Amino acid sequence: MTAFENIQSNPTEPVNRIVLDLCSMEEKCTYEQLLDLYAYCLVHEISLHIESLPGWFEKDKKVWNIPEEKRKEQAAKAGLDLVFPFRRRFASLSGLEKSAFRSSFHLNKRLLAYAREKGIEVLIRQSMELLDQRLFVPDPKKDGRQTPMKGHPVFIAQHATATCCRGCLNKWHHVPKGRKLLGHEKQEVMLLHKEWLEREMARK
Repeated sequence: MTAFENIQSNPTEPVNRIVLDLCSMEEKCTYEQLLDLYAYCLVHEISLHIESLPGWFEKDKKVWNIPEEKRKEQAAKAGLDLVFPFRRRFASLSGLEKSAFRSSFHLNKRLLAYAREKGIEVLIRQSMELLDQRLFVPDPKKDGRQTPMKGHPVFIAQHATATCCRGCLNKWHHVPKGRKLLGHEKQEVMLLHKEWLEREMARK
């Protein structure tokens, strides 16, 4: 377990902001570790700023040796910062529910059981992983058809919140096509997913 992962283990006093500078970290850090911390902070409404990545960083099963002078730049490109309190700009769940199509989506028994078993932090982490290439990039592959209608709670959440493709993201939430999502836009997507999934998980 790396030092920054200990942040998630019963802090002795309330934490409302975390600044992470990994420039001097000697061991390898993975993207998945950062997503775990991101999901924890989002669920608990803790602001997060990743100042610098470490020298050795793994993502998509590739290990990168990042020169010291590039570590802050690469941290900024990762777009994993969180800010609380957060001013919402996207369409709200109540607004989305006015659409018969959006409001028709719910988790079936199998997916609901899966969601409850995994918990909201794991679901947010999985959402970040799934959307990394499906939504956050400028030109997702097969955009408009890349999100299945079944198979994972995140897919259902995407359709319910109009975050299933860049076309819907533009129509409902006014995020321009042709560029990657900014950090605050990723946070907005994740907050919508969190709200919708938590509501589904609370259903009887």
